[in-house]
Amino acid sequence: MTFAVEKLSRRRFGGFVTAFAVTLAAYSSPLIAQAGSPDAGKLPTKIPAGTVLRIDDPETQRALELSGLIDQLPFEVEWANISGGPQTIEAFRANALDVGSVADIPPIHATWTGLKVKIIAAKFRNDPVAHPIYQLGIAPGVEVKTLADLRGKRISAPVRHKARWC
Repeated sequence: MTFAVEKLSRRRFGGFVTAFAVTLAAYSSPLIAQAGSPDAGKLPTKIPAGTVLRIDDPETQRALELSGLIDQLPFEVEWANISGGPQTIEAFRANALDVGSVADIPPIHATWTGLKVKIIAAKFRNDPVAHPIYQLGIAPGVEVKTLADLRGKRISAPVRHKARWC
């Protein structure tokens, strides 16, 4: 599933979150039908009372809080703050997390090492130049308008860092 963040209205985002929750509840609920039963393969139409999802995605948490949609979720959320793919995968192994937000490689590595994970959404940007993820942090008084203005300047970047803003 491809999920373009820039194009979602509040109503469509709320619908996505609800559909996502119902799907996740179907996979994590103790009421899942056994293989071979008449209900096997059917998704539930209602979220069982008392359902709690443990989610690591500060970006979605803030979006839900700021939009007011967090109060409309038909389940409870326990928000985790885990930094990085390896830590998120370990939280899955420890059964401490239901949904995590990671880069592309951790789910591939998790599957390779025997952890059954499902990629339920992917996010992309149609125009990364017009909608950058990162912006330059420039010292006060230094004027940089284009990449050419960086010529001759010292530049640093964190190694193996997954930037997370809350």
